Amino acid sequence: MGERKLLIVGARPDSLGSAVATIARTHEQFDSVMCADHPGVKLEDQYGCDVTNRKDVVNVLETYKPTDIICTVGINLPDGEPGTFIRNLSLQLQTNVYGPMILLAEAMDQWVNRGQLHEYNFVAISSNSAHIARSESAGYCASKAALSIAIRSVARRYAQLRHVRIWGYEPGWINGTPMSDQVRMRLASQTAAHRIPSGLAVNRDQLARRIVKDVVTWDTALNGCMFRLDGGEQ
Repeated sequence: MGERKLLIVGARPDSLGSAVATIARTHEQFDSVMCADHPGVKLEDQYGCDVTNRKDVVNVLETYKPTDIICTVGINLPDGEPGTFIRNLSLQLQTNVYGPMILLAEAMDQWVNRGQLHEYNFVAISSNSAHIARSESAGYCASKAALSIAIRSVARRYAQLRHVRIWGYEPGWINGTPMSDQVRMRLASQTAAHRIPSGLAVNRDQLARRIVKDVVTWDTALNGCMFRLDGGEQ
């Protein structure tokens, strides 16, 4: 079947993506694990890639030729006043929806043309905010809802290939990531960071292990699914 090469897009220090990379590198199923992030983020063993830039995406895919892709890219901006609202809405749609879908579209173009030489996986990280309305977060919630339904729709389109799986996760609040730290500072004491009834946030490393385990275990029933892991938040 050839080399199995995992690409993680969105792997800043302390992020979910970086945790996934650390755990994936302990699995013998992967011959190599590579990360990609915005060109401004400087890390070892990493491609510079703006997922909203098709040329960047094509360059990374053609250079590395991954068999598995996990996309954790996302931004969370406040709504703000009318002028800021439109700007931030646009930025979040670009990064949280268009970017991952450009990555998926270009990956599928490669994988379909390669035929059944490999089993391929594309995993997107959305958010349970796709289902939960949050004050001052219309852009974030809307973009994550759009990402979730787009992933499910594309997965249905390619389901008959059977050697490709497309699915994702909708986690709740994850402590200690760059995004959660930024949002917590923005909220200050105005409101609680999340409404998970236990009061416990999603554990980043446990979630990363779950994602890697699902990628290395072939189960066609994963295709087209978005798994909500949030402790029952409403």
